[in-house]
Amino acid sequence: MIVYRTLTEQDVTAYRALRLTALLVDADAFGSTYEEEVGMIDDDIANRLKPDNHKMVIGAFDGELLIGMVGVYADLKVKLSHKGTIWGMFVMPEYRGIGIGKSLLREAIVRAGAMETIEQLNLCVVSENEAAKNLYLSLGFQVFGYEKHAMKTKDGRYIDEDYLVLFL
Repeated sequence: MIVYRTLTEQDVTAYRALRLTALLVDADAFGSTYEEEVGMIDDDIANRLKPDNHKMVIGAFDGELLIGMVGVYADLKVKLSHKGTIWGMFVMPEYRGIGIGKSLLREAIVRAGAMETIEQLNLCVVSENEAAKNLYLSLGFQVFGYEKHAMKTKDGRYIDEDYLVLFL
């Protein structure tokens, strides 16, 4: 049975392992690179994971194994505090296609809606990632923008992104 829960500082080791896997397996999907994050110290990761009224990372566990995750945070600027951002969505390849990503995202939407200020959720997705886009669209997200050359890989390849929003 898959269990979903908010990650905490005690999940540093599991989070690091899954995050680094994500950056290797789906390198084009993330703004960070494996090389940038492999040397992160535990305290920095613990701060990323420490849940509060404005941010959290939700994990999907198969027993003790962290197999998926998604982050959500609220903007802290007064004029932008009604916006939340979904980030770092990843499910291990061998667990894809069985609804774990959808369940993680639903959990993030519910928990973001319970945050004091969030009225909408924004996210970016690689334009060519049809599976991810279809997942987001199936949960009510709408495409509102497109950025050509949003990212550039170290080998000089450009990656375009779509911008999506869900009004809560």
